[in-house]
Amino acid sequence: MPGMSLRPTLYGKMVGVVLLACMLVGGALALFSFTARAQEGGAGGAVNAAAAQVVRTYPGAAPCHTTLQACISGAADGDVIQILPGTYITNSINITRSVSLIGLGATPEGVILQPVGGRMFTINPPGMTASNVISNMTIENAVTSSGSGGAIRINDGSGAPHFQNLILRNNQVTFAGGGGGGALRVIPSVPVTLVNVLIYNNRATGAGGGVSVSGDLTIIDSQILSNAADSFGGGVQVGGALVMRNTQVLSNSAAQAGGGVQVGGVATLTGVVLGANRSATLGGGAHFSATATLSATTVISNSAEGGGGVLFIAQGSVIDSYFERNAALSGGGVASLATVLITDTDYISNSAFYAGGGAYFLAAAAVHGGKFSENRAQNPLLSGSGGGLFSTGAIVME
Repeated sequence: MPGMSLRPTLYGKMVGVVLLACMLVGGALALFSFTARAQEGGAGGAVNAAAAQVVRTYPGAAPCHTTLQACISGAADGDVIQILPGTYITNSINITRSVSLIGLGATPEGVILQPVGGRMFTINPPGMTASNVISNMTIENAVTSSGSGGAIRINDGSGAPHFQNLILRNNQVTFAGGGGGGALRVIPSVPVTLVNVLIYNNRATGAGGGVSVSGDLTIIDSQILSNAADSFGGGVQVGGALVMRNTQVLSNSAAQAGGGVQVGGVATLTGVVLGANRSATLGGGAHFSATATLSATTVISNSAEGGGGVLFIAQGSVIDSYFERNAALSGGGVASLATVLITDTDYISNSAFYAGGGAYFLAAAAVHGGKFSENRAQNPLLSGSGGGLFSTGAIVME
């Protein structure tokens, strides 16, 4: 944006975010202040109850007087089930109704769901739709030893509800065959939206330590923290397009590409922080397989073999962003295998062992504005390895 830079503001926010990540990693999750965003029509919900068929309360009148499973099975499509504050230890629940689930606590921690030795929700056809919501609750300590989706799994033939004001924490997939989505796995290629959601300390033996979706994913005002995957996408793995806004992706790790985020389709990140993520291969902060645009985004202290901060496989664009203290064998801050356009973006104190401390380009690149400062390439056997920038393609700098 001409005449205006968001970098100082982003960096200031990042300091607080890193401190928050340290507290979380240290186990002090109680210090995390998560504000439920009340919507019209109910606490923490995004459903207009007046438009619903029936609003039910659990525990309450039949069919909601025994178990949550009985309440859901006895409801009709379009019903809203409001869950009273409390901690509920329950068997795994199968959802085939188009219902909404809304916690009535003052925050998402007011309603806590803990499954007994399995997944919390399996959504089967005809299942939920985009008009439904799962909102204002915490789902924790779910363990899935077969298949995928530690806490929530949506199967083919069902749609996906709107996820809002949620905490999904300490869930895992232990399936030896490689199950993805430590907290959430969406198998059908349907749009998925997460708003004001905390995805914390989840694990998967497959892709997507926190979240794995086959289709398109939108994440807004959320935190993806301390998740791990034995495959791609330590925090989030997306098969389709990704839109991410005002979200922090911190301290996630992946055994393969995309320590924080791995995206198969077009990606658009705005106001995002990628911090302290790690990949054992490519794209410490993020790995993009298709066209990607980063705007007003901070990328700090990520690491990988290639593209410590970000790796672009296809065309990339970076606008008014900030890269600091990222590290890789090549391309400490950013690495690109295709054409890339960088505008008003700073690269500070990034490092690479072989080449391209700040940036490593294997195709044409254009760099407009911004600065490269104190980046370095450490290989003592290779001169001209580009401490700040290394490019094998045509490059334009202004």
